[in-house]
Amino acid sequence: MITSANRTHQNQQGQRTKTTAKVTLNPETRTATFGSRVDYAVPSADLDVVDTGVYWQAKGEEGRLLFNDSRVGDRGTDKEVSSDHRFVWATVKID
Repeated sequence: MITSANRTHQNQQGQRTKTTAKVTLNPETRTATFGSRVDYAVPSADLDVVDTGVYWQAKGEEGRLLFNDSRVGDRGTDKEVSSDHRFVWATVKID
C-alpha cells in the first residue's frame, strides 16, 4: 500500500513549501485500504497460534468487488463495495 506523508521543505528562495512523499507501509500486515493495521484476530492466550494472515482477494477472484476500492483496483467508488477492511484470520491448535 502506498500512502501519502506530508512534509515541509525549504526551497532555494527560503520559502517553506509542502510536498507529498509516497511511502509504503507494511503491505503484508495492513488490514485496510487506507494503509493501516486496524483489524485483529486475538485468540485466547491458552491456544497455540499456528499461523495468521490478512486475506486480500486476487484480481478476478469471486467476491473481490465487495472489498475493492480505487486504491487497489477498479470500481472503487461503486456502491457494491462493502468495506475498505480485509478479513484477518488465525489458525490455532486446540489440544
